[in-house]
Amino acid sequence: MHTYIHGLRRVLAAAGGDVLVRTGAGYRLVLDPAAVDVTAAEAGMRRARELAAAGSAAAAGECLALWQGCRCRGCPARWSAQLQLRLPCC
Repeated sequence: MHTYIHGLRRVLAAAGGDVLVRTGAGYRLVLDPAAVDVTAAEAGMRRARELAAAGSAAAAGECLALWQGCRCRGCPARWSAQLQLRLPCC
């Protein structure tokens, strides 16, 4: 396990920092919320709703264009169900 964690930390560090932090219970991935696709999509959809209320629907299309294919494909069923509540899936 330590070998895998070491390799993962090395790859993540090369990609932009020490984001894998050891805690008493294991490890925690510390990311800027804007770097997580679901969080970015949710923020985009909130902004799209605001713009749609003001008469512009283009932002929703731009936000949805960020996704390719089904957002839930390959996800465990429980996690997929939670994601579908946050962002409706195909």
